Amino acid sequence: MKNLDVDLKLLELFCCVYEKGSISESSDCLHLSQSTISFHMHQLENQIGLKLFYKKGRKLIPTSTAQMLYPYAKKVLELKLAVIEEIKMLSGSYRGLVKVEASSAPGSYILPGLISDFLSKNRQILIGVLC
Repeated sequence: MKNLDVDLKLLELFCCVYEKGSISESSDCLHLSQSTISFHMHQLENQIGLKLFYKKGRKLIPTSTAQMLYPYAKKVLELKLAVIEEIKMLSGSYRGLVKVEASSAPGSYILPGLISDFLSKNRQILIGVLC
């Protein structure tokens, strides 16, 4: 058994290729050349020691290995995003505009307290309230 240490970038590329079923379509979405994506897919196959796709014309057909790997890869990438979001929350690095719509009663009596608490923790965010 190989010592597996899979790069998250390779998993991201793999998921895109799996979802698109094509290197050329993945190339458009990832803004990478087809040769770069092919190289990285071969690199991932070498790391795990198993084939991930078979070619059928211009389409890529996932192997049973790819079908098994895909849901796990998606979970790992979702966890990565969740960690990044948590770190942003803790560091206060969220920035942007939040639009809140409410009827007049909640907008007048409930939202001011909630918004005040939120803004004290998230100073880089602006909130626009529509009542």
